[in-house]
Amino acid sequence: MATSGLLSGSSVFAKTGKGRDEIARRCFGLPPRQRRVLIVMDGTKDLATIAEAISRDELAQAVLFLNEQGFIALTSSDAKMAESGANRPRQKDPAATPELTTSRTSLIQKQAVPPAATDNAQALDAPTLREVKDFMTTTAQTYLGLLAADLIQRIERTKNQEGLKSIVGQWHMALRDSKHGARFASSYLDQVTATLSGNAPELSRNHV
Repeated sequence: MATSGLLSGSSVFAKTGKGRDEIARRCFGLPPRQRRVLIVMDGTKDLATIAEAISRDELAQAVLFLNEQGFIALTSSDAKMAESGANRPRQKDPAATPELTTSRTSLIQKQAVPPAATDNAQALDAPTLREVKDFMTTTAQTYLGLLAADLIQRIERTKNQEGLKSIVGQWHMALRDSKHGARFASSYLDQVTATLSGNAPELSRNHV
């Protein structure tokens, strides 16, 4: 389904069974910001209304994550509209409700490896690549718990340096949004991007 359909200001989401379980029992350990968005997804409020109380960037990131992980789903009528919108050319309507923000890809790219750091990147040997993957998976397991499963699978499936660079943004965003990992997220990002660029001798796990 197109991201534009998901993030339309008129879109209305409702909690799934998984979402209701998280609210009732906190069984998936969502970070506070994502949990706050999940709470207000009651199947009646559209995103434009919710955006009056929650910043658009925060809301957009949370909606993309919660929908992707199965905590919320579009109401049936909105889902049909989003699907039909994905199959026809998009026209600008001055009176239409604007999208909340850009796509998940652009959100992740904001946290990705800076171009200046990658232009002259040195190829990593297999042991160093394995060290970076171990560092990313260990920090994800430590701070994300059950929510780390999909991210860890992506990291482990990656076979090369460029593949890891494409995942760094998602990994950093997840750590930044976690309760205990937020304070270390920027430091970890600096270490990983420097290592992937061939500019760091080792990764520090002092806080892991």
